[in-house]
Parts: sequence; C-alpha cells; structure tokens
Amino acid sequence: MRRLLLFTFTSSALALLTFYLQKPNTFVDDEGVLIPEEWTAKNEDPQTPAKYRRRVDQAILSIPEWYLVFSPKEQADYFEHTTASTFPYMRQNAQIWDIHKLVKTYTDTNHTQYKYNGEYQLMIYIINSSCSAEYVTKAWYERVVGRLTDTRTVETDEDRFTAQYTKDYVAFINDNFWYEFDFKDRLKKLWTETSFFDKHFFRKLERKYFLTSELVVKWGYGKLIKMGAETMHGPDDTYTMVLVDKLAPKLKKKYDVVESYPDKSALLRLNRYARFNPEAVQLAEDKLTFREISGNDAAIFVSLKVPRNKYFSTSYTENIFYQPIPSEPKKKRIVLAVLVKDLNRMLLKVKEEHYEVEHIFDY
Repeated sequence: MRRLLLFTFTSSALALLTFYLQKPNTFVDDEGVLIPEEWTAKNEDPQTPAKYRRRVDQAILSIPEWYLVFSPKEQADYFEHTTASTFPYMRQNAQIWDIHKLVKTYTDTNHTQYKYNGEYQLMIYIINSSCSAEYVTKAWYERVVGRLTDTRTVETDEDRFTAQYTKDYVAFINDNFWYEFDFKDRLKKLWTETSFFDKHFFRKLERKYFLTSELVVKWGYGKLIKMGAETMHGPDDTYTMVLVDKLAPKLKKKYDVVESYPDKSALLRLNRYARFNPEAVQLAEDKLTFREISGNDAAIFVSLKVPRNKYFSTSYTENIFYQPIPSEPKKKRIVLAVLVKDLNRMLLKVKEEHYEVEHIFDY
C-alpha cells in the first residue's frame, strides 16, 4: 500500500507538471464559446417523465470521460501491429487536459446556462489525473527502459498479451466502469499463458515486469476507486429514454416502447453508453425525429473520425474542436454540437459522407 501511495503521489505530480508544459494538441476554429446560448437551455416543459431525465450539462461533461475510452481504443489498435514502447502517450496526455480546459470553459462561462455540477467536475478531475499519471509514467518508462528491449513489431507472447488485454479492456469499458475489469485474472494469465523462454528473452522479462506492475497497480487502485464510487452513488442506469415523433405502427415491434402518446410520439428505451450509437443511427435511418433525449432538447454532442484533410460542417451544427489522432496520422477527431431535433439528419449526413460516428454523448 505504501508503494501504491508513493507511486500515485509521484505520478500525479508529474502529470500536473505536464499539464502546464504540454503544447496544445486540440484545436478550435474560433476563440471563445461557440455554442449559441439558447442551445444550452434546460427544457422547461419536458414530456419525458421526471424519473428518466438527466441534467442538460451531462452531455458536455461526459466528453472528457469518454476520451478515456477513445484513448485505450487507439492504443489497442496500435498494439496489434506495433509495440507499446513507441506509443505517443504524451500527446494523448496533452489531449486529456486540452479537453478538460475546453469543457471547463463551457461549463464555467456566463455565456452558457449550464449550472455548476461540483460532483461530476470532481469526478472528471480525479479520473483525468489518474489517467495522466499513468500516461506520464508509461511514457517515461518506455523511453528510458522499454526501448532498450523494443522489437518494434509484435514478436513476443507478452506484446501479443498487451494487444489482447487492451482490446478486451476497451470492449469492457464501453459499457462498464473501468474498475470493474478483472485485472487480477489478467495478471494470472500473464504468468500462466505466456512462455518464459523464447527468442527476445530480455524483452520478455522486461515486459513481464512492466505488465505485472501495471496490473497490480490497477487492481489495487481500482479496488480503492470502487469503494469510493459505491459510497457516492448507487447502481448506474444503463438505459436512455428517447422521445421520438410519429412512430409508425409497423415500427412499434422493432423498438422497446415505454409509452405512446395521442400525437403519435413515443417514448423509447435505448441502451446507454456505446450501444446508444448504433441504436440512434437506426432511429435516424427509420426516418424518426428525436424530440427529447433524457428529457432534454438542447445541444447534444457527437464525435466523428474523419480523414485528416476532410471537414464536416452543416448549417445546423457547430464544430467545437478537432484533434489529430496521434496513433493514426491520417485521421482526426471532430467534436460537434447539434440540437436534439436535428440529430437524425446529422447522422444521415455523416453516413452519406462515409465518416465514422465515434460516439454520441447521450447525457
């Protein structure tokens, strides 16, 4: 426990230092707040029942939280063909704090109607600091130690283990809290399912040490975070309620209809988190218009992955920021805002241009 506390303190100090030293890796087209003030307004007369509503600012506050899903996904894709020793951890670390600053600008400024959400802001700061500490430590270690044994391409059981473990971790955190992941089981598999003697022996030993350290720290830290999280809140709601216009009778069997209304609108139960994406796209393809999501009709946020030299812009969306993707030089991420009522046509436009919807931040 003493080593864990020392590691956390040291790494957090390094993470804080990099917060001030890193050059921007996230860009905005114009200075200041880009979302029209009326786009941040709370719905004063929602049709969605009170028990299904969420705060309007939940959409933008979840952006830094979801970056900590995008980042491991980029790592998993990279580790399939290249070792972790060359991964650009420091650029991802810079993007963590760039997003943090942008979101704080939107939630703290007087130009928006978002109210201060202290509990959520604290949670964001804790997870950003933890992840930043991890990335700074990994960047230092890989540069000083990892490159001494690096094979560049994936050639050892341990590097293949890293690729599979990261891929499985990403699949898990798409719909679950990260600290619920079974790091203990992966630690066991590291020592029972990878060979000890093989070519690149020093690489194997060094990776076993590195991975053992990572898994032990995450196992212990995850248990601490889980205890704190369970104290602060109960079970998390895994569904999002969506109010749509004019649900045709033939579509009622296709969706989980909670309630139908005389004006032919309907309240649907959709999955939350990553599974919300394909379900929202399907609603758009079925020509349904979103009226409310979690009781809100204000701006919702969407991230797209597009070619580096391409743009996405419409008369009914506002681009908030874009980021180069460090591990995929030919691509960039665009985060934009769109009113709930225009989400369906935006999704159809994205499909028409063959871009990837990375995530819809569903409050």
